[in-house]
Amino acid sequence: MKTRIVKHISTSLLVIIAILALQACGGSKRTGSNNNALPAWVSQPSSAFSDRQYLMAVGSGDTFNEARSDAMLALAQIFRANVEGTQNLYSDVLEVSKSNDDFTSKETIRLINNIAIGATEDLQNAEVLTSETGKDGMYYVLAGFNRNQTAALYRNEISNNNERIDRNKEEIERSSDKFSTLRFLKENLLLARINKQLAGLLEIIMPGSGESSKTQNTLIESRNAFNAHQQTMPVRIRGLQSVENIRSALSDAFLQEGFVLAEKNPVLLVDATYRAREIDINRDDAEFVSWELQIKITRPETQQTYTDFNVSGREGALNIQNAYKRAATAAIEQIETKFRPYFNAEFLSNN
Repeated sequence: MKTRIVKHISTSLLVIIAILALQACGGSKRTGSNNNALPAWVSQPSSAFSDRQYLMAVGSGDTFNEARSDAMLALAQIFRANVEGTQNLYSDVLEVSKSNDDFTSKETIRLINNIAIGATEDLQNAEVLTSETGKDGMYYVLAGFNRNQTAALYRNEISNNNERIDRNKEEIERSSDKFSTLRFLKENLLLARINKQLAGLLEIIMPGSGESSKTQNTLIESRNAFNAHQQTMPVRIRGLQSVENIRSALSDAFLQEGFVLAEKNPVLLVDATYRAREIDINRDDAEFVSWELQIKITRPETQQTYTDFNVSGREGALNIQNAYKRAATAAIEQIETKFRPYFNAEFLSNN
């Protein structure tokens, strides 16, 4: 009897020990799987590439392309977190470049675009350093900039823009035309803003580059010169008293181009008229208004009259009051989108 009990106990102990051993092995296996699910560089990029050589960011996704886009976005966010106002600057550069092809290089535009657009765009000079599929089934990408190569690219663009500023200064000295001077001063101010932005990006890539203080001084000098000349460029606007919102939009357009508003001794005299009237187009479900905006500009100094700016349209709404409001809004949109390009072409591009 004792023998059978001892054998039973021994057998039970062996079963228990075997079960514990299997559980231990199973637990150990799961722990190892978790530890090895991700590439080491996901949490520590410097384990794969030198921080001193590369500015890096990690991305992940269900596909390689998703992981790559995520890594590029992460790189862009490094810049975005440290540099302000990029989107407005990028828009201003594109606007000027439309009417002035050699205003600045395409490289400069692409470098600003690095953080102006971001998510799905290719970052200039960024590359995929390595990628891997983790045991969790996700794709991982390590992207980065080569610091020295990218810093050289930024320094070259800053230098090119400074050369452009110096050429514009020479043109200003040779010119006696206020409008030409205004155009060159506007360009210099924008170039100085670009360089300040590029220097900020350069400082992220290569701390201690020394460009920030230089570009800040150039920006201050360019802004002061522009502001001083702006006071010599008054514009007088006549008309539009009954449509103050349209008059305000037209005033803003001139202010944005570098002029000031004044009644005395204007360099430009602007006569603007806006007409809107109800029309019947045989619709029972809406009311319609036709509208027309005409802007005539002369230079009192030379008595020169320029090509009139004319836009018109038709707007509808459920009631006539809203139709008139929509017509005014449409006229304002035309001032904001079409008048400034027209004005630049007539006054500030070929003087």
